[in-house]
Amino acid sequence: MALILRSSIRPAVIAIGAIVALFLSLAPAASAADPTFSRSNFATGNSPISIAAGDLNGDLRPDLVTANDQDNNVTVLFADAFGGFTGPLALATGAQPRDVAIADFNGDGNPDLAVANGNQVSIMLGDGLGGFATAVGYATPGEVPVGIVAGDFNQDGRRDVALANVFTGLSVMLGDGAG
Repeated sequence: MALILRSSIRPAVIAIGAIVALFLSLAPAASAADPTFSRSNFATGNSPISIAAGDLNGDLRPDLVTANDQDNNVTVLFADAFGGFTGPLALATGAQPRDVAIADFNGDGNPDLAVANGNQVSIMLGDGLGGFATAVGYATPGEVPVGIVAGDFNQDGRRDVALANVFTGLSVMLGDGAG
């Protein structure tokens, strides 16, 4: 399920240190004026180096997930009704998580997390209410994945992942639909 927001408030998210800063643009959507932002900070783990957004608990609000390189975990922040976030919920991953993607990897209709870390991809199956199973690691075909995206690359109806690797370029891992 895709969440499409049409509003005059446009979010911009920046991860710095152990804080995620959310900037809300106050400029009208059709305006050519320079945007202005209000700022809010939210705690995460140490060294959040990437971020993903998606509705993880079924409330139709975009939640945030950061990959925290030095803590070997991801942080989930759940959106509230006022432009803020509750949490944080820390979920253990493999060593040095560098990027995170949100998609339904087991076909149950609930968003799951895929994390590029070490030389593996960690999959955490979601329950649709904001809870996640313990991470299961899968060895990657490339070395040192630093970026991850999800998509159905072979068009079989199952989510796959593509990885950007430091030493071996791009690799694709085809999903089996079981997570």
